[in-house]
Amino acid sequence: MADERPDLIDRHLERKVSLVTEIIADGKRNGEFEVEDLIQTAKTFINATDKLTSARNISLGAFKKEDMEAQAKDVVELLVRALEKK
Repeated sequence: MADERPDLIDRHLERKVSLVTEIIADGKRNGEFEVEDLIQTAKTFINATDKLTSARNISLGAFKKEDMEAQAKDVVELLVRALEKK
């Protein structure tokens, strides 16, 4: 699909960045997160979790469900701790 419709891939990524940026900005407004560059932080968060949210990986059963859940929990906890206000 990426070769046939790169515009769809780009729109999808832009939407993901927008949504994650909103979540991080909300945490910053509430005093929960300490972040300087919201958009770059959102992109980094997405890059760190991409394996865990990839429709291709999920649909192909590339990883065991239990392994994916454990990895997702570990990655998200690490990232949230890194963002938390000290």
